[in-house]
Amino acid sequence: MPCGMEGLDHWPISRNETPKIPIHIGFMAAKESRAHHCPQRTRIPNTMSQSPESPAASDSAYGNDVGIYLVTLSNVQPISVNAQDPRIATRCLHVTLINCKIGKAHSFKGRERNYWKTFGAQHVQFRPIACTSEPRAAERVILRALLPWRLRSPAGRRTEWLGNIAPDDAERVALEALRDAEIAYTKPTPTIAM
Repeated sequence: MPCGMEGLDHWPISRNETPKIPIHIGFMAAKESRAHHCPQRTRIPNTMSQSPESPAASDSAYGNDVGIYLVTLSNVQPISVNAQDPRIATRCLHVTLINCKIGKAHSFKGRERNYWKTFGAQHVQFRPIACTSEPRAAERVILRALLPWRLRSPAGRRTEWLGNIAPDDAERVALEALRDAEIAYTKPTPTIAM
């Protein structure tokens, strides 16, 4: 059943027939329902109106908050990469301290907090490794270079999680891939809070 149509008593039999949406759902409720049940649709917060001085805009400990990061874990017992969602946690890839991940972030601090929610702050070591204005292209190039070390999910898909490679070696391969692809980047430097 298409997203947003859950709970409807009637579904169209032919193409010309339109579904009858109960009046109590209303337009906004149906729209919100689709956003929560359709993984391909994501809500992007509007940050355009925030000034650079606002707390939400300058929340990062890094000057440039967009780029590539490396995350390592300290847990010995395997934890699901989707531990925050108990509905699917058992079916997903489980990782430990022998694994690391390289990915893109549009907010380093926000991405780090997401890892805290999944694995617990005590297990997460998060390190930005490259600031770039092209995070999507950078990630694509890096993941291609790291293909031999990328782990497969239980469903058989390649993930961003890496195995059989040290985090420092993964970082070296990632930065070499960026240089080879001529993607401009800078090494992030933490800013000191005053």
